[in-house]
Amino acid sequence: MAATMPKLEKKNLAKPDGAKELPKTKIEWIDVGDLTLGRVTLQPGWKWSADMRPLMNTETCQRRHTHYVLSGRLRVHMEDGSHVDVEAGDFVSISPGHDASVIGKEPFCALDLTGLTAMRRPECISAEDAHDLLRTDPAAILVCAYDKEEDFRQYDLEGAISLGEFRRRIESFPKDENVIFYCACPHDECATQQAKRYYRQGFVNAKILAGGVEAWRKAGYAVIGAGR
Repeated sequence: MAATMPKLEKKNLAKPDGAKELPKTKIEWIDVGDLTLGRVTLQPGWKWSADMRPLMNTETCQRRHTHYVLSGRLRVHMEDGSHVDVEAGDFVSISPGHDASVIGKEPFCALDLTGLTAMRRPECISAEDAHDLLRTDPAAILVCAYDKEEDFRQYDLEGAISLGEFRRRIESFPKDENVIFYCACPHDECATQQAKRYYRQGFVNAKILAGGVEAWRKAGYAVIGAGR
């Protein structure tokens, strides 16, 4: 039997697979197999609690970062009160539960070995949490992840809009809006696909309704479509 040859794959951050602009922030990444390497550039004056907290809706950053610093300086504050300054040449692991700010007038630039993989994945949210979010945030959007209008009519949830309507109105939605995608697929495939697509287009609060229509129904919430 012929031996399986190992796969050889090479990419360069000069031609990233994707990039995202956020306040005082540029994120670029390349994917090789199951691994993601990111390059994060933060401008002078950047502070997580001022620039990112309004987008992430958490008191502190809840992502783990493993940085190799290329240039600039960053001060990291942990929830327990400890802090550290990192600069060019430093290799640092930062646990969830931190704030950070750029020190000085030079942009901070680092390679991120862990934080970008999670950052690029939309959050999964339970039916109960989705219902609460839609109740407490009047601007939140519930989107059926199917392309065909007849599928939307089959699986219409109370307060939902179709994917077609979302696309037609997309320019009117702020990029930091809570957008919850759902479907009736066994493993949320369509909702995951659409959430990832629009997350990469800048909708940083795109979410996936875990369990989709069936979870919504089991939680006791209204399913208006014929699929009920």
